[in-house]
Amino acid sequence: MSDLIVRCSSIGKLMAKPENADLDPRYMTAELAAVIAKTKRTDAEKALLDEARRNSLSAGAKTHVRDLVREAVYGFEPADVNTYPIRKGREVEAECIALLARLTGRPLVKNSERRTNGLISGECDVWDAPIRHGRDIKAPYSMQSMPIALADAYDSGYEWQMQGYNILWDAERWSVDYVLVNTPEELIGCEPPALHIVDHIPEHLRVTSWVVKRDRAAESLIRDKVAAARRYYRQVVNEFDRTHCIGEAQAAPPWE
Repeated sequence: MSDLIVRCSSIGKLMAKPENADLDPRYMTAELAAVIAKTKRTDAEKALLDEARRNSLSAGAKTHVRDLVREAVYGFEPADVNTYPIRKGREVEAECIALLARLTGRPLVKNSERRTNGLISGECDVWDAPIRHGRDIKAPYSMQSMPIALADAYDSGYEWQMQGYNILWDAERWSVDYVLVNTPEELIGCEPPALHIVDHIPEHLRVTSWVVKRDRAAESLIRDKVAAARRYYRQVVNEFDRTHCIGEAQAAPPWE
């Protein structure tokens, strides 16, 4: 099985700081165990623990990697969630891009290129090559879910995803654009239609954007977390192979 390549949309799932119990065994030396047992640590001891943490995965990250192994072993992709908000996002994406193009004066078009650097991969929404500026389009379901301030728009998972795009497209900034447009009538459901009909509102009041600037320290951490994910991915694959043999060579399951 080939090495794991992490999708930009999944990078955030790897980035949580692991608890001490989740540290990669290769870093769990007697010296580090002694450091963990202390309540007060020197700067050097803190650096040693931080190094182990940045090269290890949290419990949640390990769960995500096991999900990826399951997909690879059984040869499937996760089923698409087909809620009204997600369907709207797909159906109005072109309209959102056109609205942004009018407001920015830029010839924005939907990107169809997927890129990889051997560690991560991604297919961004919009790449404005002449000014090296990428955009990720979000279509809020209604007025009620439209962020009107950056505090409402921020999402750590999106931030890590945009850092991935910055790496792949060699960009210095990536915008996350929330663009509010009418919801197709068949997707309104039981909510009041007035929450979904928005074209009477000036266009510039229907866009909230925040920018993720390229961060080289974050890139370094991404590389370390992807390397840790690859190690754990191979470990899970090897365990699966060992515990799913046929015949007398079959190993005992790890829980026995």
